[in-house]
Amino acid sequence: MFVAVAGAGHAAQTTEPQFAQVNGTCQRLVIGKQDMTEPCGKVLGRSLHSDGRTGIYFFVGQNHIVTFSGTVSTERKRDSMEVDTIKVDQLLLNDGRGKDPQRLGARGKCVTARMTETTFTVSCSGTLQQGTAFSGSFLIDKSL
Repeated sequence: MFVAVAGAGHAAQTTEPQFAQVNGTCQRLVIGKQDMTEPCGKVLGRSLHSDGRTGIYFFVGQNHIVTFSGTVSTERKRDSMEVDTIKVDQLLLNDGRGKDPQRLGARGKCVTARMTETTFTVSCSGTLQQGTAFSGSFLIDKSL
């Protein structure tokens, strides 16, 4: 399962990031006035790095990737369907040309929540440093 990467206890023992992906439906992906929902793919990725950083990867079209990056919040809400929360501090834009991705300072969060036994949602929202709003949501379906 996708969220198992966030709880992997052995991540600090390796310098290689852990990566997982899940199938589902991209429900929304918007940065400012640019709506990328239609070309957004049916796979969502998640990385976990040894320094505690993590990323949520939205695959767009053939080569583009939009990543919401930050650290996992240790604050937990009682009686919540919330599984995991990431404090987003960067948005990475990768155009698939092999160059380093464009890194933009951001402030926001990504929340993974359980909807049913087989479905989860990942919802990201916030603003870039310049005040541009962003949002992304993905429905994970473990039955796929």
